[in-house]
Amino acid sequence: MADVFFSYKREDRHRVQLFCLELQKMGFEVAWDQKILTGEAWENWIFEQLMACKVVLVFWSRDSIQSEYVRNEARLAYKAKKLLPVFIDRLSAIEKARLIGFDGLQSTELFNWKGNLDDTAWQALVAGIERAITPTYVERQTARKNDELHTARLLRDTVVDRETTFEKQLVEAEQARLEATTRERKTALELVDIASKLKEMEAKAAQLEADARSVNKRHAQAQAAANEARDLLGESSSKLLRISKELSDERAAAKKLQANIPKTKQRAMRLMLVTMTSVAAGAIAMWAALPTPLVGSKPVGKGERALAACETLAGDNSQTPLPSGELRAQIADCKSALSNWFKEVAQSTRPVIARFGEVRAQPGSGARVSEWIADVGTTLRTELSNSGLALVSDLAGLKRIEQDNEDLRRQLKQAAVSADHFGALKTENRQLLLELESRRKVDLADNCDRLAGDPFDEVQTAAGRPTRKEVGPDPGPAIRGCEEALKAVDEPRFRYQLGRALLAEKNRRALDELEVARRAGYVASATLLGWIYREGVFGGRNLIKALSYYKEAVERGDPAAMVQMAYIYRMEEFGVEDDAKAFSLYSLAARKQFPSAMLAVGEYYSEGTVVQKDCNQAIKSFGESAKLGNVKAIDSLLGIAKKGCR
Repeated sequence: MADVFFSYKREDRHRVQLFCLELQKMGFEVAWDQKILTGEAWENWIFEQLMACKVVLVFWSRDSIQSEYVRNEARLAYKAKKLLPVFIDRLSAIEKARLIGFDGLQSTELFNWKGNLDDTAWQALVAGIERAITPTYVERQTARKNDELHTARLLRDTVVDRETTFEKQLVEAEQARLEATTRERKTALELVDIASKLKEMEAKAAQLEADARSVNKRHAQAQAAANEARDLLGESSSKLLRISKELSDERAAAKKLQANIPKTKQRAMRLMLVTMTSVAAGAIAMWAALPTPLVGSKPVGKGERALAACETLAGDNSQTPLPSGELRAQIADCKSALSNWFKEVAQSTRPVIARFGEVRAQPGSGARVSEWIADVGTTLRTELSNSGLALVSDLAGLKRIEQDNEDLRRQLKQAAVSADHFGALKTENRQLLLELESRRKVDLADNCDRLAGDPFDEVQTAAGRPTRKEVGPDPGPAIRGCEEALKAVDEPRFRYQLGRALLAEKNRRALDELEVARRAGYVASATLLGWIYREGVFGGRNLIKALSYYKEAVERGDPAAMVQMAYIYRMEEFGVEDDAKAFSLYSLAARKQFPSAMLAVGEYYSEGTVVQKDCNQAIKSFGESAKLGNVKAIDSLLGIAKKGCR
């Protein structure tokens, strides 16, 4: 005869099954339609079980309140005063109106129950069942006590029959005691050795604290140096900006001067041309001053035309300079025309001289020649004076041009020196910026490690970085420190430690950060995610997700995941029990020098549950764990020394 009968809708079977399993584990006999045999009349079976049981659990859900079968079973149980209603869905007022007639009973609300045995509603339900079936329960306990009494009598008879063998057993016990004493002495010596090593560890811990203080002091000094360097960088930047502006001004002036070079060159060429035309003009004037009777026809017109072309070219002051090659070609043409005219004048000079001799030989020509000579002299003096002034002016202009060119070369040289100086300063500042940025990244990384580093993170401890067992009651500094480290360097380690700090604040963003770090290959993130879902930190516990994350971390060799997964198998969490798997995982983690895993391996050897009992192996495992600072391992060694293996 069953203790409890389940009335429910078939669509709720998976949820109801969890209630059945937990009640059966507690020793209750449960009747539900999953036990109906093939071919059996299910209506008769349900009626018989319902009437025979002590209590009827009716599971009200959105589906079951619409089932006529469930409602009929509830009416029968209500009339028999066996009804215990359990709500597994949160029903609205309209839906609850369907349950008129059953609303006078005290009900239990277990919405979305996942098997939490500490739930007060679950405990109230169990207490109600126990009250309903107490008479049967008492009978069962009485029968069990009678069986235990009968067994005790048999044991007493057996003890009486074996009294004759006690003397031999006493001798063997004495020998075993002597052997145990020897082992205890050996264990005591080992404990003395462990105590000595613990003192050494304490001394090392004190030294580490001193080193930590020294590191903090150096960190403060480095921070001060960084601030000083930042101030220096600010001054250098200001100086660099000023030099950059000066260099820009010098470059602008140099460009302006460089733009004037073609005009300056053309100006020099035109001044040379002016000088040449002045000389030619003087020669033409002198030639024109000769008396016609003396020289006859004079080639003045051709010279004047050449001179006019050259003067036009020399007087061109347009803002757009001609290309140098074109200007040189025009000047060459001008020089060639004047040169050809001078040759014609030279050829004409011979007949002039001969004519001059003839004029002088004529009677009465002396006064006319003297007058002519005076006119020519006056003309020559005037032209030569004008040509000399023009030449002096042109020479002064050429000197000014040379001085301008010299100033331009000097300014270009200064600009080149300034550019080199500017480049050197720019390189120096770039190196200083890189050094400051590198130092800042190191400081940010140290700060994140110091505030949120995980002591069970194998990557962190292997690198010798600082860790912190608890992020602390105020995780704000750790969150800000790791966020700044992430901005400087996008490294999975900082993202994992940020997730750890957010977890201390109960911030669901921790799940996102840890998931990103896990996908980036940071194995400790998978372990911590497994723990979150195992403990139900942000909602109900989820064994499937927890085991999935743990298995991933175990496959990638994380000892912390091995220990946590082994604990699930060892302590039968979620109804999962497998001591063999637990021992295997503990052994793997112990080989990675994980202290709590070594302790667990020692307990298995001490108890002899999965492996053969071996006190020596247990002492060895406890000793190795104790050397790594595990206090529980020291207690276990002391227990073996006093009482031996269990």
